[in-house]
Amino acid sequence: MSRAAWAFTLAAALFAFVLFGVLRVPAYRERRRELLDQLAPPPSPVPSAMPDPEALHAEIAAAIAEANRSCLAALERGDARAYASHFVEDAISLPARGPIVRGRAAIERAMAEAFRSARFGNAEWRTIDTRTNGSTAYETGTYAFVVFNSAERSRPQTLKGRYFVVWKRAAGGWKIAYDASQPGAAG
Repeated sequence: MSRAAWAFTLAAALFAFVLFGVLRVPAYRERRRELLDQLAPPPSPVPSAMPDPEALHAEIAAAIAEANRSCLAALERGDARAYASHFVEDAISLPARGPIVRGRAAIERAMAEAFRSARFGNAEWRTIDTRTNGSTAYETGTYAFVVFNSAERSRPQTLKGRYFVVWKRAAGGWKIAYDASQPGAAG
């Protein structure tokens, strides 16, 4: 092959490359993008917005207030099982009088014993503050109730004081993990 033939062949090849290569590059890039898009995982959904802390706090405080109403009703009915159902299984109760009570079953027995000799009426718990931290809530408040002691046949006695309760999120809602009362303390 002569030098002129080589030059012509090279020029033709270069022309074909430029003509077809340059003109086809955008089409090639578009097709490549389509293929890569098909292989790529779907875009992840937009992460849900973080819950509003104030709304979450209000929701927890409302759930605790409802649990308190139910617990008070059980106290006034003298229903030890219903009262104890508001505690987690390994709860600790620090009653104003008597030893520390450990566990839901022991709390139920202690309340059943208390209900044998006394009834509670006109019960009122007033929450002063509720603070939350994840699945734990801390409640402080005041209480007042009238104790009717059937064994002593004495006049009803009004008891007032403060309380502190640690709540835990558990199956079935918010349950008491620790409770303590301070009788006679001003609110």
